[in-house]
Amino acid sequence: MDDLEEFTDELTAADLLPEDQKDAFKEFVKERVREGKRANREAREKRKKARENMSQEQVAAFQNMKFYKFYPVATPDIPDVSSVKSLFINRYFGKAHEVL
Repeated sequence: MDDLEEFTDELTAADLLPEDQKDAFKEFVKERVREGKRANREAREKRKKARENMSQEQVAAFQNMKFYKFYPVATPDIPDVSSVKSLFINRYFGKAHEVL
């Protein structure tokens, strides 16, 4: 949305978007962005509600969960990855408790 004006100017300069449809296109893009933000907000609220409805046993199980990250064993046909091993898994799980 920040570069919408520049983007529409580039499209009109390249003759991909007629000048008279520029405002309609901008409104279309803005509406699609609003829909996406609304969907993200609803999904976030749904996840939050699901967390609140969990039993204490489920919460404890998730808090006590341990993550392990496995790398291949060094063999002649596999490159050495010992210098690039990382605890990071992804943005959802965060870091592993142990790298193997």
